[in-house]
Amino acid sequence: MSEKEVREVFERHIQALNAHEFDRMTEFIHDELTEDGRSARRDDVIAELKGHGDAAPDLGSARPTSVSAPAAGGHPRSRAARPTSPICNFYSNRNISRRVEVPPPWQPPRPERGSVARHQHPVLPDPGRKKGIMSDTDLRDIEALDARKSDGIAVVTGASRGIGAAIASRLGADGYTVAVHYRQDSAAAADVVEKITAAGGAAFSFAADLAEPDTGTAFWASYDAAAGALRDVPVRVLVNNAGIVVDGVIEETSTEDFNRLLQVNATAPYLIIKEALPRLADGGRVVNVSSGATRVPMAGIAGYTMSKGALEALTGPLAQHLGPRGITVNAIRPGTTDTDMNAGWLRGNSEAVANIVGLRALRRMGGPADVGDVVALLASHDARWITGQIIDATGGERL
Repeated sequence: MSEKEVREVFERHIQALNAHEFDRMTEFIHDELTEDGRSARRDDVIAELKGHGDAAPDLGSARPTSVSAPAAGGHPRSRAARPTSPICNFYSNRNISRRVEVPPPWQPPRPERGSVARHQHPVLPDPGRKKGIMSDTDLRDIEALDARKSDGIAVVTGASRGIGAAIASRLGADGYTVAVHYRQDSAAAADVVEKITAAGGAAFSFAADLAEPDTGTAFWASYDAAAGALRDVPVRVLVNNAGIVVDGVIEETSTEDFNRLLQVNATAPYLIIKEALPRLADGGRVVNVSSGATRVPMAGIAGYTMSKGALEALTGPLAQHLGPRGITVNAIRPGTTDTDMNAGWLRGNSEAVANIVGLRALRRMGGPADVGDVVALLASHDARWITGQIIDATGGERL
């Protein structure tokens, strides 16, 4: 092929490329004119091109150029959203000298607000949930249900005395029907139920031994028997409060006592939550009652501290797992509290009380109601955006 023939072929390719790039330019200006609220006609497009140099620019010498950066959140094809990186454009030297702007690469449009693509998130299937999707409609339904707490039940383990009784009483005052769990003190549980109903609330009690290996199934079987017609009412709040303490440093703690600590304080809550998944309402609350000992270690209750640490470790993964259903999972760490469990060494011991109070920012001994109110907060609609957290409820001990 002669030099003349090569040149002719090259010029034909250049002309075809110029025509293609000119079409891209007119399309871009058409889009901008339309976005500016003007009706775009071909004459408008050509006039816009003329303002930059020529009606049909000479595209024979393309060079890279720098253009202004896109504004944060700007439309990908607006004038405020120009890329800063040099790119090969389709203008002649004359157009480059006039700083003609280059349209950015095309991007797929973002879904409109409220569309399924942006606000519905598929999640892994859950034993207690068939749909597996939390949409805006679901969230509105949950908020409406939250305003009618009497439509739901709050289950509190270890609620016959101390902190558990305070939690049950507060949730009853907030409008929940409270299921008061106890192990063997039926009279104490009945007293808690009576106080809740006397205040205008609703409650019932049921027994289950959390030290048994089949805790999960046995717990909810006992619940169903006591709930009667309420067994189909969704569980809105589950508070894992029950726990035992075995005093002694590690070499003084028997294997039997250590296994019992883990069973009651860690294994039982895990199995109770597992069996509760089909009963938990979307938008519900799970609150695990841990201990301030996990933050302020005490050698004399090493086994107890380890068991409560396991309960805290469950909180984060469970919050992540149940989050798509709108269920929050949090834990609290109460400090030493004036309860029947601590009565033997605390009540009447002014020196022990002074030592504890002196370590706290709030400078007083905490009572069961102080902890119960924190649980009620986490169970409320106001705490709907808090999940996977460990809340310190020690009154600022050893800050």
